[in-house]
Amino acid sequence: MNKILGAVSALALMLAVNAASADEATGKIQSINEQTRAMTLDSGQAFTLAEGVEIDGLTPGTEVKVSFEPSDGGAHTATAVEKAAE
Repeated sequence: MNKILGAVSALALMLAVNAASADEATGKIQSINEQTRAMTLDSGQAFTLAEGVEIDGLTPGTEVKVSFEPSDGGAHTATAVEKAAE
């Protein structure tokens, strides 16, 4: 029983830490650079798109939701970018 409680507690802690480290932002793309994988929203938030994040179809003016890992300085790392529902 103690092993099960320990495993469940560890899993809950991992999920809480993972959820706490990922943030989301929404807005319109102000600029995007395919070569450097850099994107800025109209709010001024800057992101570097992680490998595997699709760039095709992301253009200035596109409304998006960005999931990202926060950075203390510089651009955040975008782990997912979705076009907002129209």
